Amino acid sequence: FIPREANDVFAKKYGDCKDNSSIMKEMLEIAGLEGSLSWLGTRDIPYDYETVSTPSVDNHMILSYKDGDKRYFLDATGRYQPIEIPTSFIQGKQILIENGNDDYVLDHVPVIPASENYRKDSVHITYSQDKIIGSARSEYEGYRKIDIFNTLERIDKSKYIDFLEGQLLAGSNKFLIDDWSDSNLFSYEKPYIIDYQFNIQDYSKELGEEIYMNLNLYQGVLYKRVDEDRELPIEYNYKNSYEVDIYFEIPDGYEVDYLPENFDFSDDLVDAEISYQLDENQ
Repeated sequence: FIPREANDVFAKKYGDCKDNSSIMKEMLEIAGLEGSLSWLGTRDIPYDYETVSTPSVDNHMILSYKDGDKRYFLDATGRYQPIEIPTSFIQGKQILIENGNDDYVLDHVPVIPASENYRKDSVHITYSQDKIIGSARSEYEGYRKIDIFNTLERIDKSKYIDFLEGQLLAGSNKFLIDDWSDSNLFSYEKPYIIDYQFNIQDYSKELGEEIYMNLNLYQGVLYKRVDEDRELPIEYNYKNSYEVDIYFEIPDGYEVDYLPENFDFSDDLVDAEISYQLDENQ
């Protein structure tokens, strides 16, 4: 329950969440800033301090720093957390913040909106000899970026391509990456970007002189379908958003005979929209 002194943590080069917060508090003080040790329970614990005033409410410690009206929640156990984003597993939780020797403050860690945890894709595809050939750029930010960084940090570089083919999977399991490059790897402040070329064998269907093509290449949302008779709740680690623009170059000698209707849907959990547009040969 008691954080170790900052000098002890510095000497060991190791510590738990309390130790990390202790040395971070000392580092801020050296820089002329005041940090506050802060106790809270992760989302594994359903209690708060106002309903259960015991140590069973918390299992984690971070450091809080207030600049004017803005409070920052600094969790040193988050490997790639930018200063504005708390770790995902403490979002929405009540937090107990030290405020001098005989006082404290109760606050809540914010829930980060979906728009800050995004993946954006721009994809250009052509059709040739029964397969799709494409080039694309995928951009990640927020918790989605942090998830990728945590994975890439643990795996050997020779396994990157296997991970990326699973991460970027499009169309079908015949999706293959031909070449790729990335930028801003392990950057706190910039989005992580992957540029790649790919092909998908046997994705379209040819019947006589007609070609049938489903331009909705990314169907990961299908795996989030919930059975109607499900009784137990589902919890997601964070809110997120996904945006993709797909540009399909119509083959020479062909024209579009059918364009799907636009689609939009909204409820308490999901906002979704799909739209199609014909522009010359795209």
